[in-house]
Parts: sequence; structure tokens; C-alpha cells
Amino acid sequence: MNVAPRDGVAGQIPDPAVRTEVAHLRAQQATSRASAYPSQGDAQAALRKIGDARALNTAALAQDPAELADGE
Repeated sequence: MNVAPRDGVAGQIPDPAVRTEVAHLRAQQATSRASAYPSQGDAQAALRKIGDARALNTAALAQDPAELADGE
């Protein structure tokens, strides 16, 4: 079992690649949920969900270092 002391973990910086993947998955889930609304006749709800996905992506991009933002 890998256990790190709490004070050793406290100063760690979250991995940008992991944060980006989590944001991608959340945005993908929001987009998937949005796809159900038009068939139910609720285009506004679909647009809100797509807006939520866009906000997640924008927030993730703002937190990532510049070297990841350009795809390198």
C-alpha cells in the first residue's frame, strides 16, 4: 500500500493532464446529456447543457500551463 504523510502531499500541485482529462470527461457527459433535450422539444435546456460544457472547458484551459494550451 502506498501511503504518503499528509504534510508531504499537502504541497503537491495537481497534475494538469489529469485535470484536463477530468474536465474533458465532464464536458463530454454534459454534451451527452444535452443531446437528449432536442428530441424532447427543449432546445433551451440543450443550449444550457452545451454552455455548461463550454464553461468546463474554458475553466480547465485557464488552469493549465501555457505549454499544454498549445497542444505540446
